[in-house]
Amino acid sequence: MDPSTSGTLGEYSRTTAFNQSLSPTGRIFFLLLIVSNVMIVAAGFALAGAWLVMPFAGIEIAALAVAFHLISLRDGDFERLTIAGQAVCLEVSERGVVSKVEFNRAWAQLVRRTDRRRCRLSLRSHGMEVVIGRLMNDEQRLTWSLELEGRLRIMNQ
Repeated sequence: MDPSTSGTLGEYSRTTAFNQSLSPTGRIFFLLLIVSNVMIVAAGFALAGAWLVMPFAGIEIAALAVAFHLISLRDGDFERLTIAGQAVCLEVSERGVVSKVEFNRAWAQLVRRTDRRRCRLSLRSHGMEVVIGRLMNDEQRLTWSLELEGRLRIMNQ
């Protein structure tokens, strides 16, 4: 998760995104490095007579490639909450699909549900409720809700 807060007086914005320890190029390089190591070991066993290792090495490589592809689908995901004037705007990008919800600040409520160590946040207004903080862990959501208390009406459940 990569949080950033910015804005001028009276304006608040926070964007969260997945923590990407490897860039897309870095992931490809790392995958090629793993593939080369697996193939060297599998070729050594195949030359020693254990040729049945090769199909399993291929399955392992395919599974790693699928896992890396699934990770890459989430590269552009983010969540941005902006409070400017009388508008509260939530913009969410999930697997390339961007959705935007806007609430009137006077009517918007931050709903904080805590049980045991879990914390769930959502914005509610006029019968509509939208989950926020999905890209954060529970501790970060709780800290963020305390930060938002002064900016929005809060309702604990």
